[in-house]
Amino acid sequence: MQARRAMTGLAVLLAAGATLLAGPAQAQSGDTPVVYLTFDDGPSDGPVTTELLDVLADHGAKATFFVQEPDVVRNPDVVAAISAAGHAIGNHSDGHTDVLNKTPADLIRRFEATENALAAAGAPPASCWRAPFGATDPQADLAAASLGLGPAAIRWTVDTKDWSADTTTAQIRATLDTVGDGDIVLMHDGQGDRSRTLTAVRQFLTERGDDFRFEVLPDCQGDGEPPSDDFGDVAAATWYANAVRWAALTEVTTGTGPGVFSPGDPVTRGQAVTFLWRSAGEPVVDPVHDFADVSAGAFYEQAVHWAANNGITQGLGPGTFGPNQPITRAQAVTFLWRANGRPAVGAHPFIDVRPDDWFDQPVAWASASGVTSGTSPTTFSPGSTVTRAELVTFVWRSENRPTL
Repeated sequence: MQARRAMTGLAVLLAAGATLLAGPAQAQSGDTPVVYLTFDDGPSDGPVTTELLDVLADHGAKATFFVQEPDVVRNPDVVAAISAAGHAIGNHSDGHTDVLNKTPADLIRRFEATENALAAAGAPPASCWRAPFGATDPQADLAAASLGLGPAAIRWTVDTKDWSADTTTAQIRATLDTVGDGDIVLMHDGQGDRSRTLTAVRQFLTERGDDFRFEVLPDCQGDGEPPSDDFGDVAAATWYANAVRWAALTEVTTGTGPGVFSPGDPVTRGQAVTFLWRSAGEPVVDPVHDFADVSAGAFYEQAVHWAANNGITQGLGPGTFGPNQPITRAQAVTFLWRANGRPAVGAHPFIDVRPDDWFDQPVAWASASGVTSGTSPTTFSPGSTVTRAELVTFVWRSENRPTL
């Protein structure tokens, strides 16, 4: 799987409410560091985008352009030139207004407006998107994913602040000098005077272009087709159907085989942390654990690194994570509670969870937040194994139940 985008909900580890997206991309292989130049709000009505294309061509650099529907409609030839030059094009919605707290119909209309404009310009469909102002929510992520725009909005790691009229060419240039391997650089080629950005990029590529490879974002090289959410073993009327569709479209899980989800199968601890890690955007972190039973290259390796790094799990004992052991309901809600910032809540109604149990507060949070209401009005069944249907529903509910 390619480098992924930051997600919300579980990303409260980083921020509460709307998520301002930032974080490292996975650097690509090779001896020369890779940098991803990105440009928002275009293409420009003036010559900036066209001149940027010339500058990039002069240095053999590729970039990703996040375009808006009105600008595409006014400048179809420039959009076609971006595509013809081998750059990637991402969807920046139909204008620079936020996508927070919008209805599914409104979100899809906004994304489709840009897709239709791209088609009219002869450009391929986008396979990624960036949120205006960098702020998204689970509902916007799901609407975009349903149109093949990826599981969530593209982030950045370096902000040149060229969007501010107070930022000088020299300051943009100085920020560009800070980039390193895997960085995603936020710049703008539309919605205002971007001559300072053009000048800074020209200077940077002239002076330091040989220090890096400049490539299009891997997540923006797809075919614009959404992942399949058509599972023959998930009926539309089931209580977990919406959660499974969300998990498939946002690539939290793609099922157990073509057209198969296996909702009743038990979930292992390795699978559980992987679901949470993917929902958090697959952040890349340094290993901080010494679990001898987490093999290098295992599908859950990075997820365990992330979970241990963020205090979501400390394993089952010294040097042991137990990746193949089934996860219990108590463990599952504890992982989620820790990932959501360990909120303190009041009492719960479950007689099988004592106040001195290590999972008492996670269970109380899960009950109060609607993640789960237990196995009966008065029982939680903390030692019971969690199924795939249950776990994706727990995670989906913690993401505020986005639906289409």
